[in-house]
Amino acid sequence: MSNDQEIEDIIAQLQELQIGQSKLLKRLEQLTRRDAVNNNTAQRATVTRDIATVRDLAIGDRVRIKNPRFLQPTSGTVSKINPKRITILAANGTSIVRAPKNIILE
Repeated sequence: MSNDQEIEDIIAQLQELQIGQSKLLKRLEQLTRRDAVNNNTAQRATVTRDIATVRDLAIGDRVRIKNPRFLQPTSGTVSKINPKRITILAANGTSIVRAPKNIILE
């Protein structure tokens, strides 16, 4: 086999590897996007209403706040869930952050 033929074979193999790599990168990107969407919808927090009752909250749930501050809205929609705090978006556009124990699911 001549050097020219061997060089051409190596170039062809490299091109095939590049095509394969780009296909794998596209698949990986699609899978990570799906996982990100699934993680956002599956994010939940456990909220205790009474000692005996345990509820799950999800983003988009309507809730009432047990301890609103002066002139603060008393209800809203869950917009963010962290391990120790829940963020509620009120109808007037303000964000309220409370511990899960201070929130009642409507």
